[in-house]
Amino acid sequence: MTWMSILTAIVLAFNRWVIYYFGVLNGVYLLLFLVSFVEVMRFVKRTFFSDYEQILKSEMTWPISIVVPAYNEARNIVDTVRSLLAVNYGQFEVVVVNDGSADGTLDRLLDTFELKR
Repeated sequence: MTWMSILTAIVLAFNRWVIYYFGVLNGVYLLLFLVSFVEVMRFVKRTFFSDYEQILKSEMTWPISIVVPAYNEARNIVDTVRSLLAVNYGQFEVVVVNDGSADGTLDRLLDTFELKR
């Protein structure tokens, strides 16, 4: 046998080993993916809860505060606050932070929502 034929045999054996290794590795990854997919589907079925109204009306649901910055937003502030007041959540408050607007933002809020100073 010549050096060239020995080297060729070594390279071919190494190539076969690499192909086998990556084939087995990808097979293991595929198996892990399938097992994890089945487990995720079981988890989703087990934890699925469709009665969100019950959760929202529960005393255990924490109240939230929605803070809205309103600097020179006279054109949009009324629509923004109305949208936020329509949020489907149990207990919440909308806090509008008017940091010295010069365009009448506060006046629009006071007039529209009948607020008092």
